[in-house]
Amino acid sequence: TRIKAKIIKLTNGETLLCDVHHMDDVCVAVLNPLMLDFAENPNNGRPMLYATSWVPLTDDINVVDIKAGHVIAMASISDEIDLYYRKSLKTFLDEGSEEVFDEEDEELEDKWIEKFGQALQSISANTVH
Repeated sequence: TRIKAKIIKLTNGETLLCDVHHMDDVCVAVLNPLMLDFAENPNNGRPMLYATSWVPLTDDINVVDIKAGHVIAMASISDEIDLYYRKSLKTFLDEGSEEVFDEEDEELEDKWIEKFGQALQSISANTVH
């Protein structure tokens, strides 16, 4: 069983989905961080959640060190949000990468469709700050 991603809230208000690679009193090293944000769905006006690459244009392995003092909260996420993270991440990585999306995720997506009546959509956008 794969370890699920975590959700991290930073002191600057940003919210990240990521795999936590290492954590100590000085820093939290995160792998493949995606920033979460909310926007209005242009089709129906309802709020929607979307993910963008938090630190784009890195080397092949996207590990980012965050000062531990900048992390105000870290929590586990649901299977559905973990699936959203893996699918969003796949849009930023090589389409052939099996390490972020596997058969277990496909089963979870089937459950998602049963629950919500539609497939989980991955919409990607790279944000430059």
